[in-house]
Parts: sequence; C-alpha cells; structure tokens
Amino acid sequence: MVDLFVDRVLVKNNTDQDELDTEGQIVMRLQNRILMLYFASAACESCQQFAPTLNDFFERLTD
Repeated sequence: MVDLFVDRVLVKNNTDQDELDTEGQIVMRLQNRILMLYFASAACESCQQFAPTLNDFFERLTD
C-alpha cells in the first residue's frame, strides 16, 4: 500500500499547500500500518451523517 504514495507530493489542506513529507518519510510512516482512505461529498447527506462516527473512531484509535 505504501507504494501508492511513492513519487507523490502530499500537502496539508491549507492555502499555502505546504509540502508534508519526502518519499523516505512517507515510506517510514506508512510501512506496516493500517491506512484508511475516506472519500465523501459535502452534497452527500449520508456522508455527512457518517462523518461524526468516523471522527469518533479516529479519536478512539489515536488515544
């Protein structure tokens, strides 16, 4: 899975579009980890209803 992010530029969600990581840092952070990608739309009501549940799950996972 980590190979998906090699040669990619990851940016923070901000106006400056700051670069986050080098390729080596990406590999080190993602190797042997679970990676979840969630795609949603602001126009999707069920997506908006699910967002708090996902947020709660993330907070419990990272505590």
